[in-house]
Amino acid sequence: MTVLGGTSALPASLDDEIAEATGAEVIRLAGDTRFETATLVARAAFPDGSPTAMLATGGSFADALAGVPVAALSGSPLLLTEHDALPASTEAYLREHMPQVLLLGGDSAISTSLQEVLAELLAG
Repeated sequence: MTVLGGTSALPASLDDEIAEATGAEVIRLAGDTRFETATLVARAAFPDGSPTAMLATGGSFADALAGVPVAALSGSPLLLTEHDALPASTEAYLREHMPQVLLLGGDSAISTSLQEVLAELLAG
C-alpha cells in the first residue's frame, strides 16, 4: 500500500493504521513540496519514463484533478509546476525523460513565458 504525501498532509499514524487494518507494508512517497511528491510518484509509477507527461499547476488543483483520469488512461505521469517557474524536481524529471508534455489549463494556469521555457527545454 502506498501513501502519497507528507505527514503535514496525512499524519504518520495513518501508516500504522493502514498496516494494522490491511496487513500490508505501507510505503510513503513524500517530498518536501507537492512538486517533489508529484515527481516521486511519477518516478515510482514510470521508472523508465513515458512518451507523454501531463503538466498542471500546483497552485490550484482544478486542472490537475481534471487531468488525473486522462493521465491514468493514457499511462502518463502527472507533474506539477508553478505558474511561471518550473520547480527543480519537475525540470529534472523532464530533462531525464524528455517526454512530450501536455499542458493542463490555459495561460492563466501555466504562463506563456513558462511555455516558452518548456519548449526550449524539450527541444534539446
